[in-house]
Formats: sequence, structure tokens, C-alpha cells
Amino acid sequence: MKQINFIFTKNGFHIDETKEENTSKWAEEFKKYKYSALYELGFENNLKGLTPSAFYLYQLSLKFIELLSNRPELEVAREDTKVEASNEDLEYLMSIIPFAIGTEFIDEKWIQNLFEKLNNQFCLDMKSYKGTVQMYLQEKSQDLKVAKRIYFHLVENEEDPDFPFAFLATYATKDKENRIVHMPLKHALVEYKNDQEQLLNLLSCLNVVAQKNTLIAQYMETGDLFHPIKLTSKEAYFLLKSVPDIEACGIKCRVPNWWKKKYSSVKINVNIGDTKPSMFGFDSILSLQPSLIVNGRALTKKEISELLKMEEGLAWLKGQWVEINHNKLQQLLEQMEQYDGTITLKEALTKTYMSNDEDIDVDMGIQISNGKWLRDILGKLKNPSKIKNKAQPKYLNATLRPYQKSGYNWLNQMNDLGFGACLADDMGLGKTLQVISFLEKM
Repeated sequence: MKQINFIFTKNGFHIDETKEENTSKWAEEFKKYKYSALYELGFENNLKGLTPSAFYLYQLSLKFIELLSNRPELEVAREDTKVEASNEDLEYLMSIIPFAIGTEFIDEKWIQNLFEKLNNQFCLDMKSYKGTVQMYLQEKSQDLKVAKRIYFHLVENEEDPDFPFAFLATYATKDKENRIVHMPLKHALVEYKNDQEQLLNLLSCLNVVAQKNTLIAQYMETGDLFHPIKLTSKEAYFLLKSVPDIEACGIKCRVPNWWKKKYSSVKINVNIGDTKPSMFGFDSILSLQPSLIVNGRALTKKEISELLKMEEGLAWLKGQWVEINHNKLQQLLEQMEQYDGTITLKEALTKTYMSNDEDIDVDMGIQISNGKWLRDILGKLKNPSKIKNKAQPKYLNATLRPYQKSGYNWLNQMNDLGFGACLADDMGLGKTLQVISFLEKM
């Protein structure tokens, strides 16, 4: 597999048969049944040393297998399973496209089409497989963890300020029309009242979770787990912090988006170059303005003081839930001191953590963002049409076309900033005229 090369096409891919190395067992499989081979590839462990094109296909198949095994309704749906990549999955797979022949054809539609082909391979296997889906997947890979049929849901409850959250356990089953549905867990007691083995098999994963989570153990002991439960913010916070342990037991959790994407976490935002510096050039001094933010909104000194006085957990602050962690908050306040100063434009543009507009260090809780002035400057460098027209030299006996004016303006802007510049193209008359105009102005 290591030396196999692939060529990407408008509707898929094929093996590069011009390469002599493509004579291995895997190569033969891809030549005969390429989508079946791609599906099996995702179950392989720790493949290293692959060509860029082969590694990308491996990552695609690996992501499909991951999404497949994480579906709680898998055991019920079997050959009716539909696996689709989310926007986040598509963004990830688009970000790792390699330098290989035909990658210009790869887009989100192309990836979804490939997922559909892999989905078909799984469904074909399921139609003839007599055992459980868990047995099937673990026969493919012993290291694969298969999701159970149970979901935990935690949502906001705006109707009761004393219990601002609600919890519900559901399980995947089929309705009378043979559609996959998620029903409250108490429904399982009715569905499997005459089949204790099926019921025990369904609920067995709850015992594993109960050994790790005292709150779930309490709900099981009282029987509350089979009904909707109102939660205090403290109980909700405990469950939210426990999500990784719960999902490690095979139970998927659906939680509010602000927690999943860490919107509730307090972070440091460092604004670079909010105002135009007095000296304009590569050595311009830009101000660093650190502040604590939650979900993009800066906290005032009074609000920070209030957070430090509150009990740890979740707090409702100005229309949003905020996670209060005193130790982390104190660390962030200390870290702010090292960003209280100035930086040159050269440093701002060359430091790797400042290379993007919204580069976030998740572990440190630090977010670097460009201020209004710096954001405007970078926008003009990336899009020359936004640069204000520069006066053309009066001795220039030529009329510049619109794209030539943009290039001429860009060269002037780069010169004002003290940068070097390169007009990359076929260097025909159009680019030559832009350079001559710029030199004449100088």
C-alpha cells in the first residue's frame, strides 16, 4: 500500500497504473473493486509511509468508519443506515487535501459522493450478515468502539429559573412504519416487557456509566433515568464535565452548542493594531490590547470581579451561560500581563500564532485577533481592489486597464509598508506596464 499512487477524477478516483510500484495485493484490490477496497482500508490500523494520494483516501475512509461506529441507531438501522459528513467533517477533509494529480476536482460534493459509495459497501455487507453490527465491526477491527443505542440529552429549560436545565435518556428503535426513531427510555420497558434479554442488553451500558458517574447512579437507583429530569445549574455542570467519560462508555451525548464549542469558556482576546500607528511602515509600533471575553463579548472589570465571587460551575451572565473556574480565571488574569505592551508590524505578521485573524490556543484560552487598522491593511494586501487609487505619474503616456490599476495600487501599498513585492503571472505586457508605471512614480 505504501507506494500506491492514485489519480483523482471528477467523479471519484482510480489507481495510477503508470507506476510500476502499483503491483501489490492492495493495488490489485483497488483495480478490481475500488470502493470495496477503500471501505476495507478504513479498518486498517496505523498505516504509515503512504503516498499523499493514498493517505488522503485512507483518511476519508477512516472518517467514514468513525462516523459509522458512533451512530447509536446503528444496531436498529443496519442496512438502512445513512452516514453523512457534517460541515465540520467536510471542513476537516477539505483542509487536508494533498498535492496530487486531480485534487482540483475535490470539493464537498465530491466527498459526500465518496461517503455514499462507502455507505453502500456497509449496507451490502449488512444484508447478508447474521450477527449484530457490533460483532461485525469488531471482526473488522478489535480496536473499534461501537456506540450503544442510548442517547443522553441535556437542554436548556427556560420555563423554570430554579431548574434551568433538563435531562432525558432516549434509545434508538423502529416505529410502526419501520422508521428509525429515538424514544424516551421508559418506552423500552414496554417494548421489551416480554424479552428480558433484549432489555438487559440495551441497559447494560448504563451500569458501566453508573460506576463512573454518581449522578447517573442516583438516577438509576431512583428510577428517574426513565423520565425527563429537571436539573439545577450545578447538576447540569457536573454532567457536562462528565461527557467524555460517558461517551467513552458508548453513550452519545447531545449537549448545548455553547458548551460543545467552548463558547461558555472565558478566554483572553489580544487585539493587535486597533488604531493606526503614528509611524507608517514595517517598523510601525502596534498596541496590544488584552481583554477577557466570553462568546466574543468582552467582560468589564465589574463582571470579572463578580465571576470571582461566584460559586464554581455555570452562571447566567448578561443573557448567556458562563463557565466559572476560579483557578483558570486567575491564570488568565496573570497571563494578560505578558500581552500588555506593544509589538512591531513586522513581528505581528511573522509570528506564527498571529498569522490568522482568529487563531485560538484552546488549552491556554488565548485568542489572537487583528484590530480594526491591521485587519484593514491585511484585507487590502489580499484584495488589491480595496486599495484607494494612487495618483499616476503625469509623464506616464499610457492608459492603465482596471486590473493594471489594481496591480499599480498594490505595488505602491507594498512600498509604503516597506515590503518586497512580486507580481506573479506570465509577465506579459500587462505586468510590465504596471512595473514601469510604479518605477516612473518612484
